[in-house]
Amino acid sequence: MRFRVWMPQATYQRAGFFGDPVPFPHGYDAVGVIEAAHLEAAYRAGQNLDGPCWNPERPTRSLSVGDVLTTEDGAWRVAIAGFTALGDSADPITVAD
Repeated sequence: MRFRVWMPQATYQRAGFFGDPVPFPHGYDAVGVIEAAHLEAAYRAGQNLDGPCWNPERPTRSLSVGDVLTTEDGAWRVAIAGFTALGDSADPITVAD
């Protein structure tokens, strides 16, 4: 499964971590794609544990709370424990390359 990775724009990072969630998709930038079997595997692959960076084409930090993973089936925000589904497939979420 192909997961597009979204991270909060710099101006939103502090507010999203310490306050209300960052508005998605307007407060986010798409930073890369992870191929994984399921959400948990995508999160694990985005942890920079097995090499210098999970996305060598655009080096970035590890996935963390507040980041969003999308597929054609929906969008999920990384939570303190697990993931929070964002809307449903009818919501206008851009996942194209």
